[in-house]
Amino acid sequence: MPPVCESVLQWALSHPDADVQRLHAATTIRRHSPRALDHPAAQQFFSSFPPEYVLPEQYLARLPGAFLVGDVGLVVLPDGSFSAESIYDRSNLLDASAYRTPLPANPRFERGDFYTLLIKFAQGQNYYHWLHDVVLRLYDIVDRLPPTARFVVPPHRLPFQDEYLSIAGINAERLWEFDGGVVQLENLYFSPPSALTGTDSPAAEIWFRDRVLSTYGIALGPAYRRVYITRRNARYRRIVNECEVETLLQEFGFETHELESYSVRDQVALFAEAEMVVSAHGAGLTNILFSPPSLRVIDIFEGSLFAKCFWGMSTALGHHYWPLVGDTVPNGHSASDIRVSIPMLRQIVSVD
Repeated sequence: MPPVCESVLQWALSHPDADVQRLHAATTIRRHSPRALDHPAAQQFFSSFPPEYVLPEQYLARLPGAFLVGDVGLVVLPDGSFSAESIYDRSNLLDASAYRTPLPANPRFERGDFYTLLIKFAQGQNYYHWLHDVVLRLYDIVDRLPPTARFVVPPHRLPFQDEYLSIAGINAERLWEFDGGVVQLENLYFSPPSALTGTDSPAAEIWFRDRVLSTYGIALGPAYRRVYITRRNARYRRIVNECEVETLLQEFGFETHELESYSVRDQVALFAEAEMVVSAHGAGLTNILFSPPSLRVIDIFEGSLFAKCFWGMSTALGHHYWPLVGDTVPNGHSASDIRVSIPMLRQIVSVD
């Protein structure tokens, strides 16, 4: 098997033809405990994570002659070693088919400067992973690259993906699509992901939140709107007793919103005034990124599958996070639907 490079930073520091800018030291972030953990499986899941996590040192390295490999864009250094950071860690790298495929003797070569935005978990069109794994990675990076540098992106993107890249400072003319294979680049600029899924960089998220609000001319707050995000048009994680849920939430002043029909700007404007958000777990909750601090986030799960992504985002942004566990309702998909306990939901939304 090919060699694995655990740290592109250390590799670059030991190779005089590579350049390194060391940007931000490693930072320890303390998690805020979720509220109202009265479900045994939820308690076990959320308590399994340590109370703190470390954001790795942020750096920017220029790697002359490095390669991009496979549809997930693995970074291969000029000596043939595969970067674990380009797919988060060694375990993900060893599972990648491109890692087990020999490099061609005469790969395609591209002249110029490139910065890769490819990452395994954001190859598709998922709203959360595009923002968290791709866009936030640009924090304190864009202005440090050569003005002619091109940004390597996957093909088949949705409009919101390029819209957020534009807000981050990258216009469409600088995008360079890569859909697999092997390419050697004259200069590949690389920085590690700012945070793994479920961990978050407060500095990166506040940077992008403020940039988005400024671009659209939207003020942050005052927080007064109560938002229920419906997933009635989704294939899974739908709330099967949604009529009861909406009736209850209307008592407490909630508005129902179908975010998939909204523009990016309209979603940002809505969440910039939110004081409480209720939703079955899904990508629409990513918009809490644009809400004032102290937002109350009620993230509804079914009892067999949990995730920590919006807990991490809430910790980074100063929000209050409440996981609510409903009953599992199988639907034939990999993720089930949910039946919500109305008394439990009432108890949570009525807390001062």
